[in-house]
Formats: sequence, C-alpha cells, structure tokens
Amino acid sequence: MLRMKLRSFIRKNSIAHTQLKKVSYSIPIKVKGGVRLMQDLGMVHRQIVQDVEHLLNDSRQEGILTGIWSCNDGGTYYIRHVADEVWWAGLSSTGPANAFYGRFGAHYGRFSGRWADLPRGGTMEYGDLVIDVISSTRLGRAMYTGRFPGSLWTKIR
Repeated sequence: MLRMKLRSFIRKNSIAHTQLKKVSYSIPIKVKGGVRLMQDLGMVHRQIVQDVEHLLNDSRQEGILTGIWSCNDGGTYYIRHVADEVWWAGLSSTGPANAFYGRFGAHYGRFSGRWADLPRGGTMEYGDLVIDVISSTRLGRAMYTGRFPGSLWTKIR
C-alpha cells in the first residue's frame, strides 16, 4: 500500500530520488521515549528513501510506458519502453506520422530524445522533445524544438 502511494506521489510530482534524499524533518516530541521515537522515524525515513529508489528503478526496467497511447494531436502512438530507452511510432488517420527515440536521464520522471516526421504525411519536420511522465497512463510535453503538434498523451492499453 505504501509503495503504491509513493509511486503515485512521485509520478504526480515528478520528484527525483536525489531530491528525496535531501528531505529532512524535525518533530518536537514531548512524550516518554521520545529519543527512541526519533530513531524509529529516522529508520522509517531511510526505508522510504530506499523503497522510492527501488520503485523508481523498477519503473524504468518494467517498461510501464509500453502500449498504445492517444495524443491530443489526433494521433495514435505505439510506444515501446525498455530499461531507460523509449521508442515510438506516431500515426494519424489523416496522414502525418512521426518516429521518436529517447532515454530517461537524471530525472526519472522525464525522458528526452529526437523526433522526426516520416514520409507518410505532407510535413517533414524534426527536432528534440522532453517528455514528463505524469503517471503510468499520462505523458506531457515539457519542451520541444521544431513544430511538434502533440502535448498530452493518454494510455489506451
């Protein structure tokens, strides 16, 4: 239960594990055995950091993004996620198509790479993309170059 809540919180807030290690807290305790309670809280904090790191590493290895996605540009995106790499083929019923290859970097909730239109449609644009993993079923465009039309993806299956 704690793992599911942590995973959801991390994805919603795009928190990197390095940021979590910097988290500190102080709780004034005026109860008997307060020193022991502070030691227990320190152990809990360390365990949470370890669990979060494990979850983040697992999310990169499991390929949770692999699937079929719908985008607000009207296209359907076929995404393959393996380890820290992401590929996609974006197709639309009106003709334009694009391909993408990227990698997760220092921020586990974000991947970046290069995209290019394919000869199927009338446009031949290309550029860079940075994509935020909002959740396991939503992606959002953070930064881009070129005239990339999509900005929000929702996982269909």
